[in-house]
Amino acid sequence: MSENTRKKVVYACFVIAVIYGSYNLLMGDDQPQMIEERQQQATNVSAAIHPAVPSPSSPELIVTDDMISAPWGADPFRDRVTPETALSPRPNDLVWVLDGIVYSDRSPMAIINKQMVRSGDTVDKARVIAIGRKTATLEHKGKQFTLTVSKG
Repeated sequence: MSENTRKKVVYACFVIAVIYGSYNLLMGDDQPQMIEERQQQATNVSAAIHPAVPSPSSPELIVTDDMISAPWGADPFRDRVTPETALSPRPNDLVWVLDGIVYSDRSPMAIINKQMVRSGDTVDKARVIAIGRKTATLEHKGKQFTLTVSKG
């Protein structure tokens, strides 16, 4: 490093030190007080955005062994559904799931229980009454009910 470059570096450090010292001198003892005021303001804003929720008396511990055995990319905040814990309908219960709708004014179609149907068709002992843009109306044993497409 040349003599000229060394002088410039020392001079720059000196200027930075003077600016830093004068800033702290002007702030004096008010600085901790200002920090406390800013923290209080942040707490007030946070309380307004997120209202206080009472914490449980005994927090639950997270069992990491289950998370370690989870496949890569699994969401640790979601319960994993296993065949043992899955709620499956009893064989006698009839369940209709609206998987999607292909809508047109002339002939709308719906996918119910993985089967393409139109108005008047029958799917799992239920007759399709009407198909709208987001709903399908079915009739089973004289009772009408509406299935809705979910955003999932």
